Amino acid sequence: MLHVYLILLCGLLANASPQKKGLQKELTLLWRQPFNHNRFTGTSLLYAGETGVLFTQYTDVDESESMCMLDAETGKLSWTWNDYDAHPSTILHCGQQKQVISYPYLFFTSGIGAYTLHVQSGETIMRNPHSFSKAYTQLGNQVLCIQNCAADGIAQVTLVDLLTGTQTPVYKMQAAEQEVLECTAPNYSFADNGDTLVYWMLKRHQIPENQEQNALYGYNLTRKRMIFIHSLVATANYTLVYQDLVIVASSTSVIAVNRQTGRLRWTYPNGGNSGQALQILGNALVFTDPIKGTLTALNPENGALRWETSVHGTCARPQELDGVIYTVNQDNGFLYAVDLQRGTLLWHLASPDLTNDPAAGFSFGFGLDKVRRRLYVGSFLAAYCYQLPLP
Repeated sequence: MLHVYLILLCGLLANASPQKKGLQKELTLLWRQPFNHNRFTGTSLLYAGETGVLFTQYTDVDESESMCMLDAETGKLSWTWNDYDAHPSTILHCGQQKQVISYPYLFFTSGIGAYTLHVQSGETIMRNPHSFSKAYTQLGNQVLCIQNCAADGIAQVTLVDLLTGTQTPVYKMQAAEQEVLECTAPNYSFADNGDTLVYWMLKRHQIPENQEQNALYGYNLTRKRMIFIHSLVATANYTLVYQDLVIVASSTSVIAVNRQTGRLRWTYPNGGNSGQALQILGNALVFTDPIKGTLTALNPENGALRWETSVHGTCARPQELDGVIYTVNQDNGFLYAVDLQRGTLLWHLASPDLTNDPAAGFSFGFGLDKVRRRLYVGSFLAAYCYQLPLP
């Protein structure tokens, strides 16, 4: 009997969750830095590295933002940046996208222009007054941007120099009468022969028929010719290039097409949301679904479901280290850790201020320094730095 009891006990200990093993308790809070005002209603994180931690803070009152760089070691304020004097609503929630960092430079867009800042000093290096979409990606020393001019019926893909702001048009589309065009989700890859291939999503909205026609475009930038147009039921805000595939997520499905021919490789019906961010973490395609409140992992080669885990709300872009996925749930203010291979919830952590103020939960201000194994998290009140334990 004692022998059987010991076997059962050993089995229970072996299968104990990491949360019960105390991994959560091994997180060390290195610093907490209160924001010096409380008029902001949201935060996001743009950069986390050896130099510091760069947060944006936005307010719903006038839809304006400012940036604050905190010292990575102490959390003390290094510099702040905004353009309120000239343009009271300059950035317009830029922190909700993936930023272009070409250290020591930071590139971002707003509804009234594009900017490049020096990360260490906050100095404005470049300002282009033209309007660009919030969706863009870096291509060498240039940034692949989208310009949507609904009033003129024009949607244009453009390259913008990171330091000078010089624009080079890539492809221009003109809407038909009573039609609205909108491009989004630019990305790129290199063909087997070295040619540069660029991709974007296009939504055509026919006003009289009240119908949408959507497509994924593939364009050979080197040879200046279209390589494919793949029609979709719904538009998407993200594209991901993985090996020989372009993967996009729409409100009805995740699809993968050959990046050089546009031929469909696989489809995963998810009933999700076009705002979800696709990522390759480890060997899995991971995305969040803000409608269902889930974190999902697929096999990127064939679209097969590996696991789906509830994280109970709208989450920030997940990040991974040593086989653990970290994300922040803005709906309940918790930080989550999920096992990459199994999708098992390892632990969750509440903001230290959440017990005192319901509005003080963790927000989309979330980043990971993989070298120094640090998590940086923001709430509406403060910024936090946690040290992760060794694997």
